[in-house]
Amino acid sequence: MTADPQRRKQASLVAIATLVVAALAIAVLAVVAVTTLRSSEEGTVVEPDDRPTQRFPSTPVGLLAVTNGERLSALAAMVIDPSGQGGSIVTMPVNLDTSAGVGEERTPFAQRAFSTDDPSALSDVLAPMLGVEPSFVEVVDAARLSELLGTTETAVVAMPQDVVDVSSGEPVVVAEFGERRLPIDAVVASLTAIAPGDEPSYESHDIDVATWTGLAEEWSLTTTPLDLVRDESGTPAEPADIDELMERLRAGQVAVRDLAIDRGAAITADNDAGADFVILNTADVHLVFAAVAPERVLTPNPTLTFSIVAPFDTAQLAGFTDAATTEQIARELISQLLFIEANVVFVDVSPGDDGAAAETVLIAESEEALEAAAIDDVFGRVEGRIGARDTDGSDVTVVLGTDYLVHRAAIIAERESARTDDDGGADFDVSTDGSGQQPSDTAADETDTVDADE
Repeated sequence: MTADPQRRKQASLVAIATLVVAALAIAVLAVVAVTTLRSSEEGTVVEPDDRPTQRFPSTPVGLLAVTNGERLSALAAMVIDPSGQGGSIVTMPVNLDTSAGVGEERTPFAQRAFSTDDPSALSDVLAPMLGVEPSFVEVVDAARLSELLGTTETAVVAMPQDVVDVSSGEPVVVAEFGERRLPIDAVVASLTAIAPGDEPSYESHDIDVATWTGLAEEWSLTTTPLDLVRDESGTPAEPADIDELMERLRAGQVAVRDLAIDRGAAITADNDAGADFVILNTADVHLVFAAVAPERVLTPNPTLTFSIVAPFDTAQLAGFTDAATTEQIARELISQLLFIEANVVFVDVSPGDDGAAAETVLIAESEEALEAAAIDDVFGRVEGRIGARDTDGSDVTVVLGTDYLVHRAAIIAERESARTDDDGGADFDVSTDGSGQQPSDTAADETDTVDADE
């Protein structure tokens, strides 16, 4: 994969269009336990020992790394919908730093040799970075990738630039700029292509996103109901291997979501060797996987584990000057919770039927959890109660109300006033991109990841 300098401007326009379409993934796929979690605030509170337990539905996750035999050329996570077929493809740059900016040396995944015979080496590094426990992990070459794509013969792909592969020694264009139906061998070649130069650049990552998006749209148009084995509750049995996982993914509606990067963190990270690398936006990673695969989300932090429901509608958001989206607001809140060493296991950003209520509500598993979660600096003044159900894996469900928007606006105003007075800032950074960096540090350019609801 390579960026053609003469087509950079055109490329970014096509890439943005592709990602905006794919951006609906979170809203479309945030069906995981939504009604169940929202119903936690309903009903009569009963004694904790007598409460029914609700669990997040099964959402198997497969981590897939594509290699040309020498180095990695693409990375993605495949998540199966709770129905048992269809789901999400979560894409990420192959020049992602394996140490997430920690330490003095930057080593992008693309520079490390991951063997097809030892996927655990990849999982040991990537899974903790994504905060998920994968069901399956595989490093695949072109032949194996073709097997996993099953009977797919072609896909319409809107390539944001020419795909140039130099793995054979001479530059070869394996797919041209523009939208066209490609045979599956060209699709595979686009994901295994190695760009000219010493290492791949983030500027060519949009090729991976466009290719997976084309495959997802093809599968969504040709859905095939599967006869799945289910237990007494109707839950599909876990796939036996990654082949079955991919078969289930191809059989239903599939959305693509690209993980956002944190440019500010990359700028401040040590990089004496001048490596070409990016660092993921941690809050965005948590947002995405907590939305599509809560059952698989890791909770390593020592304090409470939160579920977040942000049911704002457009009209409720429009009354605030910074024009933040619900996803941006959720990312900011996730950043604050991670800062206090809490976990976030579930996020729902789909609008409620009537939007959000006036008051933010904390629905806790116990009095102790409720007391610990009622943090004015984070949530403002809240209503709290013990849930009528015990949510396995979550201590507190936060249902944001419009008063949280007022609280957030006050913090922003306080921060801006403090900056003007050169007297410090707010307790928490609530920059609108949710990255933990000031907007000036993460200003978008033509290669930035597009937020999922922008």
